[in-house]
Amino acid sequence: MIYLSMVFIIFLNSYSQILLKKGADLSHKNNKFLNRFIILGYTFFIVITILSVFLLKFIDIKEFTIVISCNYLVAYIMAIIFLKEQFTFKKLIGTAIIVIGVIVYNLK
Repeated sequence: MIYLSMVFIIFLNSYSQILLKKGADLSHKNNKFLNRFIILGYTFFIVITILSVFLLKFIDIKEFTIVISCNYLVAYIMAIIFLKEQFTFKKLIGTAIIVIGVIVYNLK
């Protein structure tokens, strides 16, 4: 159940970022800062924060940081799928470096 919660947090966080990007694009066109995407994205971030605090009662912070670093990879993949962003090898390498760096740092 704990690992399922971590996966849920990763996907919800990535989805929140997608919503904020959509909201920012929409607000740029309409000259309105708040719209449903932005409100929903920030609401999800609040939920993620609360879930993370509860989750940290059951797992070590080292495990949590390793799993959360996967956020970058999932957000990158979701941006390609939902926002039709360009896939570039440089972005993939950058994301992989972040994930590998967090894992190596936490293996000490």
